[in-house]
Amino acid sequence: MRWTIRGKLAVIVLSTAVLQAILVAVDLEQERRERASLAAIERDYLPLIDLGNDAQRRFTDLTRKLEDAASAQDLAAVEATRGDEAALIAELGHAPPIVPRDALLALDQAIDRWYLAATDVSRRLIRGESGLELTADIARMQAFQRQAQAGIQSTVVLDRGKLSSAFREVRRLISEAWLLRMLIRIGLVVLVLLLAVGLALQIVRSLGALAAGFERFGRGEFVTAVEVRGDDELSEVARLANRMAANLEDLNRKLQARQAELERVNHEIEAFNYSVSHDLRAPLRAIDGFSAAVVEDYAQALPPKGQDYLHRVRAAAQHMAELIDDILRLSRVTRAELRRSRVDVTEMARSIGEELARAAPERTVQLDVAPGLTVFADARMLRIALENLLSNAWKFTSKAARPRIEVGQRPEGPGFFVKDNGAGFDMAYVDKLFTPFSRLHTTDEFPGTGIGLATVQRIIHRHGGQVSARAAVDRGATFFVELPGDDKEG
Repeated sequence: MRWTIRGKLAVIVLSTAVLQAILVAVDLEQERRERASLAAIERDYLPLIDLGNDAQRRFTDLTRKLEDAASAQDLAAVEATRGDEAALIAELGHAPPIVPRDALLALDQAIDRWYLAATDVSRRLIRGESGLELTADIARMQAFQRQAQAGIQSTVVLDRGKLSSAFREVRRLISEAWLLRMLIRIGLVVLVLLLAVGLALQIVRSLGALAAGFERFGRGEFVTAVEVRGDDELSEVARLANRMAANLEDLNRKLQARQAELERVNHEIEAFNYSVSHDLRAPLRAIDGFSAAVVEDYAQALPPKGQDYLHRVRAAAQHMAELIDDILRLSRVTRAELRRSRVDVTEMARSIGEELARAAPERTVQLDVAPGLTVFADARMLRIALENLLSNAWKFTSKAARPRIEVGQRPEGPGFFVKDNGAGFDMAYVDKLFTPFSRLHTTDEFPGTGIGLATVQRIIHRHGGQVSARAAVDRGATFFVELPGDDKEG
């Protein structure tokens, strides 16, 4: 069995997994021991904080009540303290297991002795007794009181020394676990390092040959193959690289042939554009010019129907010229190189609006452009797209009572929208909206060639963006232009 890269990696992974499993087991055991120690502290020591304070407070309150009852000569108040003494004894019964039961029993007896002596002294003082015997009983009662107080202090008040010892034990467990984890991690690092060094030496030798081969491939030299060393995975990579180089060499030859074919087609397109621009325009100008001359010079000799025919010929020639101009513009948009920069859409839209207003001074259109609109695009091509959008909005609001056009920021991200309150369209035909020569209104309603929105879509797609529309018949239309940000290149 050969010692492959995959085998070494498997050993590294398996060793790491085993040591990690041991580390997890150590962590779980240590966590169990720490939890047990902390639970013991919580169970045995922390309750003594409240119990000791409450017991001392109850004992002090009981002592004060007996003293107040004796001072007030209130025998009923003395008898009422029995419940307080019973509550104190009951509370001591809730002491945690760490408090010895015999110590609790001795404390209960000490409190009983003191309470019996204190109530007896209080009754006798209320009855007005005096003398040496009462004085001796008071001294004995005070001795019982000190014994009870000392018993509470030693039995149920938290011993900070024992608590510190318990926390020291927890810290010891944590330190031992940390040391064990460090030893396991060091062992893991040493093992992985030894295996990695062996693997690295094998890889470096093969990578040297691969690097030299790929450097040649990067220079376009696909003839010289990569040197194959050994019989491991990198050797297989070298064989695949050689196969890839042979395929790339073949593809490179095909690509060169395809590029030559593309250049030939582009030359044909340029020749066609030249033909359209010069050869077709001249006959159209002649048709339009001679038709105009006939109308001007021989209008009286022609009947009204003949004059109408000539007007139609001129209109058709002019429409054909517009179609040619739009086709050429669409062709240039498709082939033109993009030069992106930060473009001020606000200023551009206002400038186009002023041009539209000068071209049609008889119209009053409200143009609202949001301030601060900018995009990252080719300024020249974006102006063509925006001119088409605003010209459409200007055209289709011609029959609105109060025509209004709005240019604003897309709420979803980079880009803008152009909104109008004009004729709108039926959303059922929105798929035809950006198709060249496809129109949703007749030329009698609104003149045009059907190229404008197709041009807009081509420009926005060239930028890697999207253009969409939302409208309703007689309720206007909104065109949304989505453009990528500064980090996207076209």
